Amino acid sequence: MTLRFESEDALRRETAKRRERFVTRGHVRVPERDILPVVLAFLKRHPKVAFAYRSQAGLLRSLDDDKHKPRKVRVGFKGLSDIVGMLRDGRFLACEVKADGGVISDDQCAFIDAVRAAGGIGFFAWGVDDVVEALA
Repeated sequence: MTLRFESEDALRRETAKRRERFVTRGHVRVPERDILPVVLAFLKRHPKVAFAYRSQAGLLRSLDDDKHKPRKVRVGFKGLSDIVGMLRDGRFLACEVKADGGVISDDQCAFIDAVRAAGGIGFFAWGVDDVVEALA
């Protein structure tokens, strides 16, 4: 799903609209699957960002025929950020998106620390405001 917005205000309105669907008992609970496309759309439109892509990591099982056993194939590596890209000045960009109450793993911290140590921009984002702050 690709989201396109005319302005930052339109993006914020869409974020607020999505949040309203998940308000229960006075608590806002927005799942990561709804935050991630909004953050990615914002990064793709940000003037400092050359490009940004959704990265995938995990374990997949192949769908071989009946003659062979299914194989497991690892995609990416543990700790790989949800979004990777590059800034216009050539620095690497890594953004790990989290939902409210989402747990940050040791592998994710290690990857963000490695990106920062190498001179890149690595951060955790719970919404668009965190991206604005990290790229300021």
